[in-house]
Amino acid sequence: MSMSSVQIGIVDYGMGNVYSILQACGSVGADARLCSTPLELKQFDAIILPGVGGFPYAMQQLRAQGLDVAIRDLAVAGTPILGICLGMQLLFRESNEFSLTEGLGILPGDVRSIRLDACSNVPIRVPHIGWSPLLLSEPRDALFVNLPHSPYMYFVHSYYVRPTMDSIICANVSYEQFRYACAVRSANVVGVQFHPERSGPDGLTIYSNWLNEIKEKRNG
Repeated sequence: MSMSSVQIGIVDYGMGNVYSILQACGSVGADARLCSTPLELKQFDAIILPGVGGFPYAMQQLRAQGLDVAIRDLAVAGTPILGICLGMQLLFRESNEFSLTEGLGILPGDVRSIRLDACSNVPIRVPHIGWSPLLLSEPRDALFVNLPHSPYMYFVHSYYVRPTMDSIICANVSYEQFRYACAVRSANVVGVQFHPERSGPDGLTIYSNWLNEIKEKRNG
């Protein structure tokens, strides 16, 4: 590994489009590698937790590899962590997907079904799939600098996070009149419900912004 570049570990636990994320990280100048053991995780400047699929199985996989404890420890130690899609949801306390399942508990709140929680006379379509504009909180989070007023990002999911603290929400999205948090930050831990690596140049800007944050912290 090059000592001059930022070393990013992408958690490989069998659930997530890790190669798209690898490519996105490389395009913004990060040295990204897949990692699947607690020992490997500790070797990086920052961690990305991806995820596509069901919450219960994802947590089962993380626990089986000892990655759940390792990720919690890194969060407490101040390591920058970025959760993407299901990876963002796993950072929260619990999810009611299929059955009530305990998450990593790093962020305060839970994960619930869009279909069940949306208040509408017309059944809401799930998954939420496609391009939607972000409703950015003010002041704008560092993750979203150098982006348009309401940047469009690519979503594909049926569950959403429900933080218990509004202060950690840095962006919302409105889907069929149902508004919910789609980006959160608590100190060194950030999460996005959308897929930056599938969101064109603006999505890559988010990776670049996060990379710059890591560099500033490492060099500060």
